[in-house]
Amino acid sequence: EVDNGRFMNHSSNPNTDFSQYGGATATRDIAVGEEITCDYGEFFEDFELLHLATA
Repeated sequence: EVDNGRFMNHSSNPNTDFSQYGGATATRDIAVGEEITCDYGEFFEDFELLHLATA
């Protein structure tokens, strides 16, 4: 099984959000050619700490 998450990049201002059922929904219009983004912090509890430590 392929993980579709590989098609998304992290953003602190993402254009998608995940439902409790596992599907991603656009939170605003996404322009042609614009990356699909999500907040990795939704998946990894310590992501924001890691992100801040490496900035």
